[in-house]
Amino acid sequence: MEESVDYVRKDSLQRIWKSDVYLDSTDAKRNRFKFENLIFGYTWRNSKKHITVRYPSVTDWVQFNTVQGWLFNVKPEFSKYDGERRTRFWRAEGSINYGFSEKILRGGLRVERRFESKFYSNLELSGGILPVQFSDKNPIGVGLNTLYSVLVKRNYMKLYEKTFVKGEFSRYLAPGLWMRGDAEWSRRKALENNSNFSYFKKDREYLPNAPLPDLPEPFFITHEAFILGLTARIRVGETYSSYPKFRTYESSGWPELLLIYRKAIPGVGGSDMDFDFFQAQVRKNGIGWGLAGYSDLNVSGGLFLSDKNVSFVDWHHAMGNQTIFGKPGDYIRSFFLMPYYEYSSSEPFVQAHFQHHLQGWLLDKIPGLRKLNLKEVFGAGIYYTNATYGETFRSNDLPYWELNVGLENIGVGFFRAFRIDVVAGFFGKERYKTGVVIGIDL
Repeated sequence: MEESVDYVRKDSLQRIWKSDVYLDSTDAKRNRFKFENLIFGYTWRNSKKHITVRYPSVTDWVQFNTVQGWLFNVKPEFSKYDGERRTRFWRAEGSINYGFSEKILRGGLRVERRFESKFYSNLELSGGILPVQFSDKNPIGVGLNTLYSVLVKRNYMKLYEKTFVKGEFSRYLAPGLWMRGDAEWSRRKALENNSNFSYFKKDREYLPNAPLPDLPEPFFITHEAFILGLTARIRVGETYSSYPKFRTYESSGWPELLLIYRKAIPGVGGSDMDFDFFQAQVRKNGIGWGLAGYSDLNVSGGLFLSDKNVSFVDWHHAMGNQTIFGKPGDYIRSFFLMPYYEYSSSEPFVQAHFQHHLQGWLLDKIPGLRKLNLKEVFGAGIYYTNATYGETFRSNDLPYWELNVGLENIGVGFFRAFRIDVVAGFFGKERYKTGVVIGIDL
């Protein structure tokens, strides 16, 4: 009897929560525009039609770099879902970019359509004119670059202008095999510094907007590129659970294999580039060791099968870091102390990353430290290639490798977003330097 009454009560509440009157009233309350929305962002919803429109907070769209100076980079978003499960949807993200020192307005648009959620068929179209980093991995965040520029006058972010149109389609072909195909035409144009602003270090000069400090501005000639790409992700033993309108896929204990192929075709849309590039990557997160924690592993290698005409933009850029801050989510694919572009290469390369999380296996045995709930972590990374972009300017011999040991889960109460690592970097047998890296996403 108690269970029957409970079902009736929950069913009645569900009917109320899904009624038009209830949805309209909750939307009316949530959609009221307040003064703080000017600073912290604003979201408008229509729950009946599953529509959401939002724009970000000021901290996201007010930025600084030496090419544009202070700038606005507003990214409004629109989304429309077919229901609560969101098995089909439309998403659109715009970009309005204006630099006050450069005095140039740029913009872009990205539209995504998911057709169904059994094979996760996705179509994405994008295009525009935008300033982008030379490495598509975006090694330094815009917030961190702004702080380093205006406080210590270091411009680590290096930009070029990209005018582009791109389309891509992805879906599962079978359990364990996901593929994505894409095509992009772009015009790449070098950019120069237009601002010398900084709150401090007035006597320090910004470095040129080029990958290496010894290079002049502009350091490359404007060119076009038409590139086709194909990516395959293979998960051996992957399983799925079926529901009426969607599937959930679950990885097995096997590592994941990622295969990437890019082909630049000359002559299409004035394309100057002509190359074939192939990369293979094996990765596995959460390798369990029982009470001794878990490990994350990532090994990758690649080469240009042909390189008749390759721009620096298309080279392999190992993900480095020259600040005291890092992104913990990227540690399994990036280096703590490696310079951003000095060791970029168009030659065959291989790199590996390993991180082990002890999950308190040592510190939890110490009564006083156990209350702090800190977790131990250690790891290593290595990178090797035949030749690098900065080899004529630097004499360091590869391989580059580094070791790190640190603590994670640092914070107060439920907010434990920090991680601190002590890192030693080496070139061959020679020590490069030792540093402390504070992990937090900026």
